[in-house]
Amino acid sequence: MARAAGGALAACKTDSLGSNGVIGMSEIGRVIDRVAADALAAPLKAAGYRKDGRTWRRRVGDSVQVVQVQASQSNVGTDGRFLLNAGVYFPALAARIGLFSPTDAPLELDCHVRTRPMPPGRDWWKVRAAGVARPDQEAGRILGAVFAWLDRRADRRAARTNARATQDLTQALERYALPWLDRLVHLPSARDELARRGPLWWAAAASLELGEPAAAARLFAQAVAAAPAKAENLRRWGRRNGLEAAGD
Repeated sequence: MARAAGGALAACKTDSLGSNGVIGMSEIGRVIDRVAADALAAPLKAAGYRKDGRTWRRRVGDSVQVVQVQASQSNVGTDGRFLLNAGVYFPALAARIGLFSPTDAPLELDCHVRTRPMPPGRDWWKVRAAGVARPDQEAGRILGAVFAWLDRRADRRAARTNARATQDLTQALERYALPWLDRLVHLPSARDELARRGPLWWAAAASLELGEPAAAARLFAQAVAAAPAKAENLRRWGRRNGLEAAGD
């Protein structure tokens, strides 16, 4: 799946993430939920998006635009990190590609074009759940006192930390996510993005959906040449869709 560079692209998962993006209700999870709701709910609702857990979707013509807040799988205890994802999904393209059945409620990871619309230099936002730190039972008296002081100091800063994350998340949505989503809402633009970033055979599939067989044949040939290890599987897909590559 194409993921545009807009921030850190290191793999991460939402802790206890269910199929609809809902997590187990840890305290730090509740903090992230509050920050996401405060930052995103109003502007996305105004734009016509509907909320499902930490995922918002909007149907525009033949596409579904998706915005998702993703928490780090390492979030435990008092401190957590999260980031913002966005993507555009095309049911007709999903049917043409044939990997999975089309859905009306795609997750961000189902989208055909995807991005992390993070500000330059920003990999994550950090938040803190104040008042839930517990003493370290393995620390001695002196170290335990130091850790307790550090927790109290972080707790005093938690409201400011979380407010800053809320403000930054709103700005990322408005400055990066929404313009990107609007730019790629239609299949021709998404096809061009796939042609630049891959997978090329998805760009070929998009060209077929657009009724452009010559462009599809060119992109498909490039896809086969660029992935020798996958060439046979690609050729099988190509034959099912009326496309041939060198060697057929």
